Amino acid sequence: MVVYLDKESLLARLTTNHRSEQKQAVVDRFFELTGQRAYYVTDAYVVAEVVSAFRSQRGAHEALDLYADIKASDMLVQHGSDPWDEGELSTSPRGVMDAAAEFLAQYPKHDVSLQEAILVLQAKRGDDCLFSFDGPLRSLGRACGVSVYPVTEDVYLGS
Repeated sequence: MVVYLDKESLLARLTTNHRSEQKQAVVDRFFELTGQRAYYVTDAYVVAEVVSAFRSQRGAHEALDLYADIKASDMLVQHGSDPWDEGELSTSPRGVMDAAAEFLAQYPKHDVSLQEAILVLQAKRGDDCLFSFDGPLRSLGRACGVSVYPVTEDVYLGS
């Protein structure tokens, strides 16, 4: 199982006191349930967004610590379809952005950012799933046939 993580789910998983306790509990429970059966993936643009959001809340030093934690984690970070540490990228940054823009043009009713569209496009291409709390991002994923988690927060919290 491959699970693509968006900004909110990364912040909830990798930080404390930065997102609501309920979001953190849902993410923690999802990771607990999927355990060793899942590979967690995100995009280099999402990592940049996460580190920037964290820097604006906590400071540059803490943001660099978070970046170091991301690099040391077992999460796969991609640029397009390539691992982010690959020396020879098969797609340029412009190519990745162009593909996301073309993908978004097919779904004009969905208001998401390019980096969010990149995540959904990657999940769709690999027939994988997406973990997100973001309503428009979840809606886009479902519109193009991607399995989106959490189904409801109550499922993971036992409410």
